[in-house]
Amino acid sequence: MGGTKTLAHAFGGRGETESIASWRSEGPADTAALLGLIERCVEDLAADPNEALGVAAIGIGLAGWIDGEGVARRSPHVRDLVGVDLAAVIGRRFGVPVHVENDGNCTAVAALHSRETPPASLLAVTLGTGIGAGLVLQGSLQR
Repeated sequence: MGGTKTLAHAFGGRGETESIASWRSEGPADTAALLGLIERCVEDLAADPNEALGVAAIGIGLAGWIDGEGVARRSPHVRDLVGVDLAAVIGRRFGVPVHVENDGNCTAVAALHSRETPPASLLAVTLGTGIGAGLVLQGSLQR
């Protein structure tokens, strides 16, 4: 979730991208609207009229400082989600594990796992409304 758009990816069991969707931000939104957007992202990407939801887990990336429990403590774009336990709220809604992380860190982990032979270390830089980064050293995400 960024300042101008929300981008969502659905991955298959082997990490391959199955679908990607993007929603433009409409400006500042309150907590209920932001939670509704997250729910819509999951529902839209998992939508298959022939199957149940079929989601094993959900990951949410937010710009800003995300504490060790996955709660945003500061965020430049989604201030109404600061202090909200998104993992608990979204996990209850969909009944699956949810992990919340800094968006730059999400990019670094995705880049690491997108390689047939993952590098031991990498730096991922994100450019959008702001600038972010995620660092993996010797296979371990640095927080």
